[in-house]
Amino acid sequence: MSSKPISSCSMFTVGQVARICGVCSKTVKNWFDTGRLKGFTVPGSKDRRIPKANLITFLTEWDVPIPVELLEGEENKLTAIQVALIEYKKVVDLGNGRQALLPLEMIKVIGKIENIINKVDE
Repeated sequence: MSSKPISSCSMFTVGQVARICGVCSKTVKNWFDTGRLKGFTVPGSKDRRIPKANLITFLTEWDVPIPVELLEGEENKLTAIQVALIEYKKVVDLGNGRQALLPLEMIKVIGKIENIINKVDE
């Protein structure tokens, strides 16, 4: 599953979610085990799977940057709550051809930090 682009995945492993969120697998397992990240355990194993809709909900509710490619093709499948939460975010270029949706409040803080850095550099 990891070789497929995330836009074509409907289900994600703990490792895939960890890469998307920029955290280690243990953190994702903790989110899953405490109920913050909804999904299911594969019958007969300890492997966890997270449906795409649940991942998008988690990312929006916890203000985690959302890779733009994760939302490709999902426009007609998003719930009203997901759409409302996403509307309070802005697409930001992360470099290396990657983009993500960041919460507007985070963008304001980043802007303030950049202003402080620019003043120090002057």
